[in-house]
Amino acid sequence: MSHYAFLFVVFGISYCAADVYLFLNDEIRVTFSGPELMINMENPRLTEALQFVLCLKSYPTTTQKYCPKGYASFYYWFVGQDRIRYRMTRYGMIVDGTASIIRGNVLFDYDGSVTIKVVKLPPGSYVHLVNAEKVIPTTTTIRQSTTTMTTTDMVKTASFTIYYVIGGLALVLVLIVGAVIACICWSKKSRAANDVEGDTRPIAVKTDKSAKPNSRASPKIASRPKHNVRNSFTSHPFERRPSSGSEQSERPKGDRLGVANYRSISLLSAVYKVITKHYIQEDLIK
Repeated sequence: MSHYAFLFVVFGISYCAADVYLFLNDEIRVTFSGPELMINMENPRLTEALQFVLCLKSYPTTTQKYCPKGYASFYYWFVGQDRIRYRMTRYGMIVDGTASIIRGNVLFDYDGSVTIKVVKLPPGSYVHLVNAEKVIPTTTTIRQSTTTMTTTDMVKTASFTIYYVIGGLALVLVLIVGAVIACICWSKKSRAANDVEGDTRPIAVKTDKSAKPNSRASPKIASRPKHNVRNSFTSHPFERRPSSGSEQSERPKGDRLGVANYRSISLLSAVYKVITKHYIQEDLIK
């Protein structure tokens, strides 16, 4: 009993260490020790006149019978034997002396491995790769550092963002108000300069000579000082009239404030003339 157990352990170790078994529709990538790969086609049921097909990885443009595109083809028939042994070199050639050949070029990877796919097998048959080892692809796991934020941190970040936005809006508002105030001050200063320029121009005063004392009046009435009062009032500087067209053209155009002041002064001067004339006529009547 112990003898059988020992054989089972040895068989298991050898299976795990070197041997590779392939069944129908299996595809595996293997490496092998030595210059040749030992391929045993096992036929335990001793079937006859049944075909097996193996496909070996080739160039993408390779097209061979019984295999998909990109694979070289290796096939033959069982004729009642329980096992057929083959040897494949690292150049992709069968060197056992039989008529079996590999149709197409076998592609070996940089590590000397080759990919084999079982496409067709008789019932109960399998492929035994004696000196092969299965290639286990290595995967590189890239671990990225993740940053965990608590609810408090998220609230703080949102609060800071709101503060920054409010501060930016306040700054923009202050700049706008300052610009408006500067524009108003500049406009007032320009108007004041235009008013001063208009006031410093020469004023022509026209003396009213039409209101002369009546020759029929007595010398006493004619010598009243009220006539001098009229003359003094008629020469009041509020009466502001340009003496010629050239002086009228010198007045600044578009200055609404200057035009309004000029009209107001002219209106007051006219009213004052009417009132003065009325008082002079009353004195003459008396």
